[in-house]
Amino acid sequence: MNIIEIIPSLLTGGAQSVCLDLCNEFSKDKSSKITLVVLGPDGTGRFFQMAKSLPIHLIFLEKKEGFNPFFSIKLYKIIKQIQPDIIHTHLYSIGYVCLFWKFKKYRIFHTIHSVPNKDIIKPYRILLGLRIHEKWKITLVGISPKISELSSQLYPRVSLVNINNGIKINIDQKVLKKEKRFDFISCGRLSESKNYAKLLDSFSIVCKEFPNLKLILVGGGDEREKLERQTFDLGIEKNVFFSGDVVDPSIYYRDSKIFILTSNYEGNPIVILEAMSYGLPIISSSVGGIPDIVKEENGILFSSDSTPLIIAEIMKGAINDANWIKRVGDQNYLYSINFSSSKMAQMYLKIFS
Repeated sequence: MNIIEIIPSLLTGGAQSVCLDLCNEFSKDKSSKITLVVLGPDGTGRFFQMAKSLPIHLIFLEKKEGFNPFFSIKLYKIIKQIQPDIIHTHLYSIGYVCLFWKFKKYRIFHTIHSVPNKDIIKPYRILLGLRIHEKWKITLVGISPKISELSSQLYPRVSLVNINNGIKINIDQKVLKKEKRFDFISCGRLSESKNYAKLLDSFSIVCKEFPNLKLILVGGGDEREKLERQTFDLGIEKNVFFSGDVVDPSIYYRDSKIFILTSNYEGNPIVILEAMSYGLPIISSSVGGIPDIVKEENGILFSSDSTPLIIAEIMKGAINDANWIKRVGDQNYLYSINFSSSKMAQMYLKIFS
């Protein structure tokens, strides 16, 4: 099978993780031809290094920032040379595919990685809806039951399939450490949508009662400088650590007790699945597809409009309950095995066939 994966960039993110895991799994079939087209420039981060190591055809189109309608024609010329059986798009790359009418002849699959009204901007959503109405061969993929339900409401006439996100699972992934450096960990790009400012406000309240607690934020992003200033303003600069972009976040998962996420919106976060696979209990905002994977038995959910005081009380109760941390962590490790990247890839290949 000749498959083209298209993604805007290889910056750190859940969509990039899923895309590269799919490329890796698809490439194990030596009879298949896998091409990854990255719309933007290459880069130097861990996903760029991962992409370069895969046995796939890798193309960078060097797209500049901002909308460029002629870029759709450039993309089409690449696609025409490769003549794929399947075009699989991620994030806003679907907008450039839908922009040029000649893409109509191809079978197109688009994975919705977040709540559908946030996955792509409104003009691209309108264009996608138009192409669906024109009966292009488009299939949408939701990454959790909730995301699929919301997508079917936004695009009622489309063929839609639910395939849960998957992660790489290693049998010895859960390593027991008697002493862990960090009490709480949160992972992801330091962006406004992740609402790290609320997390820091909440953590500062917890630190007033437990002044020796440690929180690590794993990932880089535009908000880092602002968040670092906030830690000084709150007096918790010695309690909060910023890893920056990392090649291997597993070292931080292994050295932490509880995973926490305060996002304003999400799809089915890879970071939650990763944290579970390292035996961490989850505390998270109840947004997007998160309630599909985080239940009462494996974590604690709070409303996205919860105040820092409410979140702080949850954090204090969790960190004080060693039995809960161990019991829920053990359950999450076993639960995460259901979300392997190989199983995810098999389900994609099934709908591609």
